[in-house]
Parts: sequence; structure tokens; C-alpha cells
Amino acid sequence: MTDAMKELYEIFKEDFDQEVLEKSKNKWIKEGVINTLIMLVKD
Repeated sequence: MTDAMKELYEIFKEDFDQEVLEKSKNKWIKEGVINTLIMLVKD
């Protein structure tokens, strides 16, 4: 994670309640995995 992403994560972590945070984090992880797989397939 970049520093900017860490800062955003900290801000969101404070603003969201735990349930919403977990859903968002899982979504970001899934999107990250998908994007990584797409990059690997392209190469």
C-alpha cells in the first residue's frame, strides 16, 4: 500500500463503523486481487 492509500485508510477507518469498514476492505482486497490477476494474464 502506498502512503496515500494508508492515509485514506486511516481516515476511513475512523469514519466508518466496523461493519462498513470490513465490507469496504473486503471489496478493495477483491478488486486488488482481480486487477493483479489481469496484469499477470496480460504479461
